[in-house]
Amino acid sequence: DKTVYLASLVFLASSTFSAALMEISFGVALAGWLLLKMKGKSPLSFPCERKMFILLLAFVFLSSISFFWSEFPRQSFRGVLKILQQFFIFWIAAETLIPQNRRETALRVLIFVFLFLGVDGTWQYVMGKDLLRQIPMEVPSTGPRVSASFHNYGLLAAFIISFWPLLISQLEERAKKSTLFLTGLAIVLGGLLLFWTRSRGGWLACLVGLM
Repeated sequence: DKTVYLASLVFLASSTFSAALMEISFGVALAGWLLLKMKGKSPLSFPCERKMFILLLAFVFLSSISFFWSEFPRQSFRGVLKILQQFFIFWIAAETLIPQNRRETALRVLIFVFLFLGVDGTWQYVMGKDLLRQIPMEVPSTGPRVSASFHNYGLLAAFIISFWPLLISQLEERAKKSTLFLTGLAIVLGGLLLFWTRSRGGWLACLVGLM
């Protein structure tokens, strides 16, 4: 159980800078999670509201059966595997982070991830290349677009809109703890990075996520 938990934290952190480490940590988490299920130490259950879980299952099913009439079966099969991976990531995280102390640790990891991205993205905006992987900033006619340690600005925007609303929702609770300043700084940097991506789709998705 601890292995699954630690692998999940590594997955969260490495998703910002290393696809290889991300896949390895997911593989470890999935193997440990399945082993727990087979041993009966973690029985199958709904990790969230039953209706939400059924909708997620329906989405996975409909996405998977589309493979059978795709004109590009190889690419579609990879797409199905990606959707299944995301589904299991959700399920594993929902079960693993039930204890309050684990959720607290995961939030701290997320805060430091945003701080890292903020420093890396700001460096890229000023110097033209990110600090960690030397990825050049995209400069189309619309203006510079920051991607930080991600391969492109769209992936950075996707990461921010997935977790930025969560950080904002924790701000009131953080006010009672020593991590208030770091949480506020992470939120500010996340908003700045999202603005620098110049992704109108990302801005719209973020607004929907906040709502």
